Amino acid sequence: MIMTTIMSTAYLYIRAGISAPVSAVVLACALAFAATPSRAADPVYDQQSPEPPAAYAVGDTYVWNGPYLGLYGGYNSLGSDISGLPDVDNIDGLSGGVFGGINRQFAPNWIAGLEGTLGMSGADHTFGGTKIDQDWEASLRARMGYAFENSMIYGLAGVAGSEVNASTASGTDSKVLLGWQIGAGLETVLTREITGRVEYDYTDYNAREFSLGASGSPNIGLSGHTVKVGVGFKF
Repeated sequence: MIMTTIMSTAYLYIRAGISAPVSAVVLACALAFAATPSRAADPVYDQQSPEPPAAYAVGDTYVWNGPYLGLYGGYNSLGSDISGLPDVDNIDGLSGGVFGGINRQFAPNWIAGLEGTLGMSGADHTFGGTKIDQDWEASLRARMGYAFENSMIYGLAGVAGSEVNASTASGTDSKVLLGWQIGAGLETVLTREITGRVEYDYTDYNAREFSLGASGSPNIGLSGHTVKVGVGFKF
């Protein structure tokens, strides 16, 4: 419509005897306008920046399925049961290591999984001339959890093992003790791939015979509590 008006105006200028240069300018403007894409008639859209992806999925949209690996740190507080010698309690110290496993989500907020841990412990104590210290620790346990929002509360149960050293003035011996472990924890999604957790474990290691020279060969068992915090990476 605008182009038609300009062309008509240019024609009228020529009919009215207006100079050729003026008429040429009007005509050139008409042609230039025609060559320019019209934007006035285009619909105007509200252009907004796309929403950034969520750091983590919330609610039942987050899927716990799949394998994962992580690191943990904790504090062990153990006690011993020693036949023929005074028991050594307050076997305390820091611990840390790695964990890994796999989860399967179903029904739809329940999670079942299998997890293994391997770490080192600095727990030790001396009492009545007998020193007990814990070296490495490991476990293999099943987990069952319930997901809500971006978190999961879970319980666990499984088998555990640890190398334990015992020493007196007359001898030293080391044994790998096997036992069972139960516990519970809370795990929370930090990003789509990273989770954080806090966990409590109770572990009972069966007694084995230690050869301690003149102190005899007592059976020594170990049991106690561990509080852990950890960070996991979900694949």
